[in-house]
Amino acid sequence: MNQVEDEGEPGMMAGDVGDASSEEKAMTATCAPGTTVKGVDVSYYQDNIDWAAAAGDGVKYAFIRVSDGANFNDSKFQRNWDGAKANGILRGAYQFFRSNQDPVAQADLLVAKLGGSLAQGDLPPVIDVESADGQSAATIQSKVNRWLDRVESKLGVRPIVYTGPYFWRDTVGGADQTRSALWIAHYGTSCPMVPPRWTNWTFHQNSSSGHVRGIPGNVDMDVFNGTLAQLRTLASVSAQPPPPPPPPPSGDCEAMSAAGGVIDDGDACFQAGGAQQWLHRVTGDGNGGDLVKTGTTASTRVENYGEWTLNMAAEGTYELEVFIGHAGTSQKARYTVTHADGSTDAVINQNAVYGWTSLGAYRLLAGTAGKVRLNDNTGEAGTLNRDLVFDGLRITPVDASNEPPPPADPCPRVQVHDTGSVLNIRPQPNTNQAAVGTLDDGSIVNRLQTVTGQAVSGTTTWYKITDGQVSGFVTGAFARCHS
Repeated sequence: MNQVEDEGEPGMMAGDVGDASSEEKAMTATCAPGTTVKGVDVSYYQDNIDWAAAAGDGVKYAFIRVSDGANFNDSKFQRNWDGAKANGILRGAYQFFRSNQDPVAQADLLVAKLGGSLAQGDLPPVIDVESADGQSAATIQSKVNRWLDRVESKLGVRPIVYTGPYFWRDTVGGADQTRSALWIAHYGTSCPMVPPRWTNWTFHQNSSSGHVRGIPGNVDMDVFNGTLAQLRTLASVSAQPPPPPPPPPSGDCEAMSAAGGVIDDGDACFQAGGAQQWLHRVTGDGNGGDLVKTGTTASTRVENYGEWTLNMAAEGTYELEVFIGHAGTSQKARYTVTHADGSTDAVINQNAVYGWTSLGAYRLLAGTAGKVRLNDNTGEAGTLNRDLVFDGLRITPVDASNEPPPPADPCPRVQVHDTGSVLNIRPQPNTNQAAVGTLDDGSIVNRLQTVTGQAVSGTTTWYKITDGQVSGFVTGAFARCHS
């Protein structure tokens, strides 16, 4: 794409950076396995386009630029947008993203240009990420996340990410945006390099010097990885209405003190949203003895979700942990944490853990701006019969500015007893995985945490311990507190 307004001419393609011969080792050249579909992407650089002639030359879809950032509207957008549709060409809008500008303002401009919704035949919108604008990888990642989340919340579909393989890996830091389809820019090849952490591409921009009837001069050429029917399906999915907003709380979501606490699935600060027939309450499992579950999907649309509102009385840095019950079998549960510095995704394999699991530590502002959200469209198809669970969220202060003095630890160490030989150290509080070490009978080790896990000899108590070399979990059936 590369239309940079302060340069006045198209620049270097987004993927054309560095020595490919040495860098390709870190990425994979990925070919389309079968049929591809011809398309173009355009802006005001192509002047007045004869869309009927372009359609006659085999163009099936076009990505059309809305703007360069928030301050430069493309003067040909509306003409191109209307002309493509009038001639039976599937259309999608893209925005050249400016990393040094407000991502929400840029996102809102794109949504406004689309009239606040997508129509049948409209492809998901695109964020064109190929300019660092003097920003760090962490800043670019955070702002791209905010743009994607903002557009998705307004239009109800996850946008596509356009980038180059080397730019994404080296300048953006290989951020995980696999919830979005990849449109990769890599010229002179039919098998483009796919950057971390995608494993495949949906669109491939393979030239900036193509020629199409009805389009003056050179034009960017693209292919879709699939059939025309599949492309039309992608366009029809985009026309879905946005997901419903969260239902109003059943009570007041009261502010949480600087000491932290737990938001359980039945509390006013938690909402389970979407189609209620797919939300199921499970008793006898989870924090407090119950949880909510729903099935996973591979859809681009959110059907059900859980959302925890972080109503904080005091600004500070807090660790966020979620409780995973036995009913959770999703392997790609993606928790999106909205915090003072942007938003961050934390992916948890719910099938591999039980009990409290950390999402990380984040700076939270006073008030209700912070949130944790878990959507059902994890990428795991319904035919896999995997369940996503919503349960307790534990908030713990981790910095001196807001953490009260800790009480004396009543159980600083644990002692192994009555094993007759050795006690296995497990990677999680269950016996499902191979031991990572052993402790001799009578050993005394440091206790890091007490958790609930798989029942062994009538007890569900497990201790997270370390002997100075190995950390893991031991069952409370053969270990006890030692002061």
